[in-house]
Amino acid sequence: MLDSIKNFLNYFGGSSPYLDDADNIFLLIILIFSLTLIFSLIKNKPFRLFLSLSLSLFFSLQSISLYFTRSFIGYSFFVHLNLEYKANVSYMIWPIFFTSITVFFTSFFLLFCSRNILIWISKKVSFVGVYIKWVRLGIALISLTLIFYIFNKSSIIADTSTLFSIAYSNAKPFQETLISLNMTDYVVPENVKSIATKNLVVISLESLESSFLKEPYKHLTPELSRLKDEWTYIPIKQNIGSDWTSGSIYTMLTGIPAFFGVQANKIFKSSKESYITSLSTVLSNANYELAYFCGDANFSGIKDMLYTLDFDRVMDYTSVNYPVETTPFGLHDKDVFDLAKKELKDLIETKKPFGVFISTTDTHFPKGFYDARMEAFVEKRDDPLEFMISATDFHISDIISFLEKEGVLENTVVIILPDHLKMGDDLIFNKKSDRELYLITNSNKLNVEKSNDPKVQLDIPLMIIESLDIESNAKFLSQYITGDKAEFIKNNIAELTALNTSGLLRAKTNVFELSKISKHYDFYISDTLRFIAHAGGIIDGKKYTNSLEALNASYNKGFRLFELDIIKTSDNYYVAAHDWENWAKQVGFLGDVPPNLKEFKEHKIYDSYSPLDMNDINKWFLKHPNARLVTDKINEPEKFSSLFIDKSRLMMELFDMKAIKEGLQIDSLSVMPSQSVISNLGKNEIKKLKELGVSNISVSVDFAKTNIEMMSYIKELGVNSYLYNVNIESWTNENFVLKYFMDNAYGLYSDDWQF
Repeated sequence: MLDSIKNFLNYFGGSSPYLDDADNIFLLIILIFSLTLIFSLIKNKPFRLFLSLSLSLFFSLQSISLYFTRSFIGYSFFVHLNLEYKANVSYMIWPIFFTSITVFFTSFFLLFCSRNILIWISKKVSFVGVYIKWVRLGIALISLTLIFYIFNKSSIIADTSTLFSIAYSNAKPFQETLISLNMTDYVVPENVKSIATKNLVVISLESLESSFLKEPYKHLTPELSRLKDEWTYIPIKQNIGSDWTSGSIYTMLTGIPAFFGVQANKIFKSSKESYITSLSTVLSNANYELAYFCGDANFSGIKDMLYTLDFDRVMDYTSVNYPVETTPFGLHDKDVFDLAKKELKDLIETKKPFGVFISTTDTHFPKGFYDARMEAFVEKRDDPLEFMISATDFHISDIISFLEKEGVLENTVVIILPDHLKMGDDLIFNKKSDRELYLITNSNKLNVEKSNDPKVQLDIPLMIIESLDIESNAKFLSQYITGDKAEFIKNNIAELTALNTSGLLRAKTNVFELSKISKHYDFYISDTLRFIAHAGGIIDGKKYTNSLEALNASYNKGFRLFELDIIKTSDNYYVAAHDWENWAKQVGFLGDVPPNLKEFKEHKIYDSYSPLDMNDINKWFLKHPNARLVTDKINEPEKFSSLFIDKSRLMMELFDMKAIKEGLQIDSLSVMPSQSVISNLGKNEIKKLKELGVSNISVSVDFAKTNIEMMSYIKELGVNSYLYNVNIESWTNENFVLKYFMDNAYGLYSDDWQF
């Protein structure tokens, strides 16, 4: 029983019974106890109620923070709460949810009822009643002593102050922030010069810290242990601001802690370029082809961040064209490495230098994500985390063997490093004080003799550049730090936050400004090929009907391009409807959605308009040979195009690179990448799409407003941009868009227009 309790408490930062060990969860328990004593002295019941509720919530949140981050509430905790991924981390959330509820009610009972308990004791124990004043004095002294001890031993104040320093850092212009950090000769990306040397493969290992390369776990990592001895091994200390996955990736690339204020990782959604020089800047400016492989690139803003920092492609579960089992973090590591090896073959054939980055997730806290397929390669173990550690070790051995077989290992620098220390129970390791990260490489260019310069995560991009022996004028934050780097970070949190945010917020983006009406307006208004009848077009003032009557009405007005929303019935037939919830309201359907095909066909839209299945769609387009179909929603180009009467009259809006690649293989089919794809691409990637045969794209009016330079570039390439979300705002009607947007676009999705 006691062992079970101890093991459970370990997930919150340890459960040692010794005060001098000062484990966080033990300190939290002492704090609750000491405040309980103090609260027994508070007479005012409403005041005691208010404080009890407030502090119980505080303790509950602290328990969540200890579970996730092994520290009290700070910036790392804030970032975890900001993950746009909450549904998929339920495997972690549900255990701590029940624990936090327990903490809340337990602490509330102790705090609020403590005075009643003291009164009850004083009545039952005569000694206490006689000396109640001295008892209260003793309680006060004991409580204050314990609280002093807690604040002396714990990081609770430091963690909280770090959060406030980041959250309330003052925004400064980028150049001003550089000056305040004495980085006056910093080289921004556009001025970075570098020359390619060897290829690069970087493998970031989820939580696989150095403790797993030591006893009693060394037997789980034979390959890593071998490489530690045979290759170059450098210990690295974890620094604050880089102790979660996306934060560590950012630091690995930029050499700056990932402090982004209240926006956290979401900041990258509004940024496509950065004034911050990164490892990827150095590689990109040396004409390396950069690719990142991971389970799910949308997790924690990673994809947006990587595209902001000059990566050419980011590949994850959306890039796999065969059925796979997924985890809350997307692909299993086996599939990530298989995907990386496939792309590496293509990159090797190009003879261009490449930088390939691979991130693992199967060893994630708390117990890893078991992949039974790996039982064919490594010894099965009772503990799933231990098994997946062995699996990761196998993947490292396998990818190194792959590079050797492909004949490129000698010309490739391999970098292996953990993303951060293991979360959760650290008492599984023999010596907590020895916990650290590391960098393992086959390069002999690193100076490992600099014992007076202990490495932290800030040093990683410089270490990788040194491993490659690349000559570059790029400079990184660690080169400006003299003395203890950890102390520097703590003392400059606000400035570093300002550096990150201003570097992104000052990115090169052009914002739409209302100008004169286009000189070509009169031409635009009559060019039928610039107008797509949205959801078939309006009929009797009603939108989104996707009906036969809407098609006929729009055709008679002069439309020749017709968008239909294509979704599937419960029996897997394609039909035209925007979504099933909206369709059910339009037709008064009370059954379960999606309906089957028979149910769909039996219900008229608004009791007046005819629904369209695949046969109806084909009949209509057969009858109107100069009309073209533009699809929305459906992301299956091969299957859908095979059912449509004429692929040459089909434009399919597609929503990921996997579907786009599939569509480009189909003769005469026009592939139309959506904004979800285009918004993550730079100019080079869009140019590649054009070269592959893409001639149309679909983006929103809002995208066109905020990306004028990119829209102009797309037009210069000869790619037609069709704008949607017309009429979402009253002022963005068809006429407005034709007047002010068409010089940087080509066409629009229109509900209604008279030619």
